[in-house]
Amino acid sequence: MMKVFIDNDVVIKLAKYNLLGSFGDILEQYGHTPYLLDSLPYVCRIHQGTFEVLSNAEEHGCVSTFINSAQVATIKSLETINIIGQIDDPNLDAGELVLLGCVKESCDANFCSGDKRAIVAIDQHVKGGNIQLFDYSIATLEQAIKFMLACHCSTTVINKIKSKPNVDAALKACFREASVDRLENTFGALDSYINHIKSQCSALVFSELF
Repeated sequence: MMKVFIDNDVVIKLAKYNLLGSFGDILEQYGHTPYLLDSLPYVCRIHQGTFEVLSNAEEHGCVSTFINSAQVATIKSLETINIIGQIDDPNLDAGELVLLGCVKESCDANFCSGDKRAIVAIDQHVKGGNIQLFDYSIATLEQAIKFMLACHCSTTVINKIKSKPNVDAALKACFREASVDRLENTFGALDSYINHIKSQCSALVFSELF
């Protein structure tokens, strides 16, 4: 069973695509446990009921349900807190640092982020010896979508992403000509983005979520 530490940006984009519930169901089927930041309800204005980040009540409901099925990402040791506290990087916000600390402390952990600048920053800190990571993997938003295409109804995934072209620029490009009959082209487009970030981050371990 893998612990999947998911950054807020991934949750929000999957909710906008109306794929968050399905993503959670697939993680459960594989025995993976999602861990979320305690800031997520506040970032999404869940309790306020306002549509500043999410677009409507349905998206709010998807995020609320996902939160209830997940664990809270929490750094446990003072040593890790001290290590994370020494990292001062404009490309890593407080939430990303918490997830990084949780990954450091965990066995068989995955850090799922849609922020490529943050992933590159983590790579630099690993190369510089500022933090050591063991028994972990990194997954980008594009890898999460590949996971969905492989494990869910590919027609549903394609239609939902194509219906919301402004949610994510990279996915908009990957799915512009997507169809079930040309699925290999979509996988190839996703792989081009995945391979690009991998080429920039030689110190990190990337993997699929399954």
